[in-house]
Amino acid sequence: MKKLLLFIAVGLSANVFAQNAITLQKGQAIKITSTSKMVAELGMGMQMTNDLSVNAEALVKDENNTSYVISSKVTRLVLKADMMGNSTNYDSDKKEDQESDMGKTLSPYVNKETETQLNKATGKVDSMKMADVDENAQQKLGPLAEGIQNFSGDGIVASIYQYIPSGAKAGTSWSDTTVKDGMTSISNYTLKSIDNGISTVEMKGTMTGTKQVEAQGGMQIDMTIDAKNSGTILVAANGMVKKRTQKVEMTNEMNVAGQAMTMTATTDSENTFE
Repeated sequence: MKKLLLFIAVGLSANVFAQNAITLQKGQAIKITSTSKMVAELGMGMQMTNDLSVNAEALVKDENNTSYVISSKVTRLVLKADMMGNSTNYDSDKKEDQESDMGKTLSPYVNKETETQLNKATGKVDSMKMADVDENAQQKLGPLAEGIQNFSGDGIVASIYQYIPSGAKAGTSWSDTTVKDGMTSISNYTLKSIDNGISTVEMKGTMTGTKQVEAQGGMQIDMTIDAKNSGTILVAANGMVKKRTQKVEMTNEMNVAGQAMTMTATTDSENTFE
């Protein structure tokens, strides 16, 4: 299982959409459904597949002059992975899975409520932090830990909003750049159309850089990442995302215990918000 986990790695018209931030209501409940499927080639004919499904809930608990206070939690997590016939299956709703080694590792991610401050002016989380998960669990999950953390805590709340420049029309383009933990992400957006109050945004981007992750037993993995991503985002008039689809094509050059290896992977994901 160690090898498997190691690699699972507001005004608008027909033409103009004026949006500065997100508008939510105290007591508003948001249901989030996220699915992703990864197919990875690990070299020497080895292939890995990884299917992850996450159900989550968010609730606008309060608001102040600058922020919404939003609580969130993952209510169900389902993982199916296979590499060279070595299969891992986990469903947080199944008691027998909760008591398994995988269940004990993943349980900190499920039904753990966190609170996040979402800035009213920018629609963004002011201080992004990863879910507070036991260090031993993170080591067991290896690169998979970060992917799951994106579906929890601040990661959930940050995905609710999509920025569109004030006064943008169909054909307007913009971009943003994020540098964090040795990785540089550049995202380019184009507003394709506005139909019945829903804006369709096309996204294309890159993520490059190097980082170090720690796997089970304290093993250090040095990774050089080169990824391209593309997708479509449907955004309501209040700035809230309705649906987000994305394809990521990635090449990872990894050094594990002095051994170099290459992994190429394609991940297709879909997130819906209700």
